[in-house]
Amino acid sequence: MTNRNVTRNRSDFAILRAAMLLAVMLGAGTLAAAPQIKVEYDSNLITNGGTVTFNLKASTTHITGFAIRNSGNSDLSLPAPTAVTLSNKQNVTASVETQPASIVTPNWLTTFMVRMTGQGAGPYSLLVTINSDDAGNNPFTFTLQGVQAASENPSGTAAAKRSGGGGGCVSAGGGKLWLLPIAILAELAFLARLGLVHLRRD
Repeated sequence: MTNRNVTRNRSDFAILRAAMLLAVMLGAGTLAAAPQIKVEYDSNLITNGGTVTFNLKASTTHITGFAIRNSGNSDLSLPAPTAVTLSNKQNVTASVETQPASIVTPNWLTTFMVRMTGQGAGPYSLLVTINSDDAGNNPFTFTLQGVQAASENPSGTAAAKRSGGGGGCVSAGGGKLWLLPIAILAELAFLARLGLVHLRRD
């Protein structure tokens, strides 16, 4: 066999090997295509079967958010209209405020909101269940728990507070109305001063 033939055979073998390797990689990618659910609170991953601590105030309604991310390479399906359910509620009234989207594409996310109203001072807990087509994590569950402080509202009327998955509850009300009288007085003083200047010039 001449050197030219040996070189040609080696080149053909390299091309064939690269083609086979590419075919195997493509085939493996096709076979491995699957969704993978990741659940987050405050940008932190929640483990399946894990626990999230979120403290409440008794007789106060809190709304907090969670994210569902798809880190797989095919669409993640979340069965509508009850992909997320709540159960095992202890010392708390809770419901799903908003359900997640029914389809989450790869490397994308959706969110859901949970509404909770504390029933009394002391610990509370509930179980969050997320159903999906992730074969390895269906269902995905975690316990939402914490301690309820005594209510600061003597009438016992629930006051809504929201959290977008952050470190705590942020009041939905509030404002800076107390600045309005100060602004009005300042404006009147300014106008009065302008009037005095005008009189002096006359």
